[in-house]
Amino acid sequence: MGSSDNTEKALEQFQSLALVEDGWIPTQGYLILVLDRDADAGLFDLLDIAKRFDMDGDIRIITDVRHDGELRDTIHLESVDRVEPPLS
Repeated sequence: MGSSDNTEKALEQFQSLALVEDGWIPTQGYLILVLDRDADAGLFDLLDIAKRFDMDGDIRIITDVRHDGELRDTIHLESVDRVEPPLS
């Protein structure tokens, strides 16, 4: 999948989850999502969306990232295409 449309569609799906408070695409095939610690659930829903859009090549949770002036927890998702480029 890995195209810009798919990355944007994936971001829209992630942002519909209560667990995700904000998100952006710094580069193609890479997403950063700001997590809401007060959300009751949603991690497995987030992982299901990542798999559906091939954004599960590399997933990292990074704590204490400054976002909008406060320290937040984020999850960084990289597409399978970026992590495992196709063999030619």
